[in-house]
Amino acid sequence: MDFGSVPKTPATPTAKASNPAAVAAVQRADAQTAPKPAPTVLDPSRTVTQVAESEAVRLDMNPGAEERAALDAAIKRVLARRTDIDEATRAVVTRKVDTESGEVVDQVPAESLLKLRAYLRGVEPGR
Repeated sequence: MDFGSVPKTPATPTAKASNPAAVAAVQRADAQTAPKPAPTVLDPSRTVTQVAESEAVRLDMNPGAEERAALDAAIKRVLARRTDIDEATRAVVTRKVDTESGEVVDQVPAESLLKLRAYLRGVEPGR
């Protein structure tokens, strides 16, 4: 287990000479060398051969990604984003505006919520 702050000393003869507290590595008695693989004889029709080099294959996990990117680019050309501060409520307002007509397509927070906030600011406390 490594605790990070404990210095490790390698168990080599040179380290033992420079650090008398170093302990030599102990060989496990139950450790065995891996057995050699057995030869396999297969007929040529069942063998595996390396394929010649070819062009790399690209796996697209999101089918239709190129179409969505083109659609996003078209939307960005048609809609513009504007961020303003509403003077009555002092709230940050983000609007998506149609670049051709100037019409607000989407707004966060909604216009009705901004009007409610402005109204509540104008009401006297305790009434």
